[in-house]
Amino acid sequence: LNNKLNNKFNKFKESSFEIKEAGIGNYFGWQLDDKNGRFILADGTVVHNTPEGGSIGIVKNLSYMTHVTISSNSVLTQASFSSLTTISDFYLRIALNTALSTVDFSVLSSIGTYLQISNNAFTNFSFPALQSIGTYLNVVSETNLTSLSFPNLTTISSYVSINSNDSLQSIALNALTSLGSHILISGNALTSFSASNLATAPSYIGITSEPNIETVNLGALNSITGSLIIESGFGSNRTNQNYIIVSDNANLNTFSLGAVADADYIYVEDNPNYTDVSALNNVTSVDSYVRI
Repeated sequence: LNNKLNNKFNKFKESSFEIKEAGIGNYFGWQLDDKNGRFILADGTVVHNTPEGGSIGIVKNLSYMTHVTISSNSVLTQASFSSLTTISDFYLRIALNTALSTVDFSVLSSIGTYLQISNNAFTNFSFPALQSIGTYLNVVSETNLTSLSFPNLTTISSYVSINSNDSLQSIALNALTSLGSHILISGNALTSFSASNLATAPSYIGITSEPNIETVNLGALNSITGSLIIESGFGSNRTNQNYIIVSDNANLNTFSLGAVADADYIYVEDNPNYTDVSALNNVTSVDSYVRI
């Protein structure tokens, strides 16, 4: 009996399907709670709404979605969303894809809430058209990532957190002009950080536990509510104070700062290759003291 049943069901191992263009309209996405995502159709065909495979290309003509999640695919190597321009209401999350090294979001211009990238196989990636992120940007535990660039990203409505990326040497956010909260960069292999057009930080900026840091460019920054901290160690209790701390950076040689007019406390010490403190030329008021 078992053999007969197996022979019967073997006929359903292959099935054809047809894709028809439906035009532009609302997209309704859904996902099963079951991790493998499989379900059965009326004709006995077992299908999968988020298939694991070598690449994702079937969605390349979608221009508008509410959220995108690419997660926990062990053999996926590339994913293309080359016509996607808008993630309107929610997020883009790319995580736990241990073989994923290439993604194409070449025309994506806005994300409704957050962009989170973690635990994939990227060496580098870019979102060349991305202009705005509705809440936060988070890049964490990308072991092979060496550089990170968002050349047209002007607005992040909440915070930036980029940490624990063991090979990450360069971060460029040079188009960023509007930031809702803080920037925290920590525990990477960073040599260069640049946000050269950022004028205002409503909270703190921390570049910490980065022993290889050589260059920090904040050349337009003229207002910060919390502290600016660049040091190999990090005292989190100081982030809500108006401090400028540049300390214990063995390789730092270039630091650019805009017209920050006042500070409670300025502390520049133990930076053996930092020979010019002209970044502080525009400070007009110090409420407590300066230590260099």
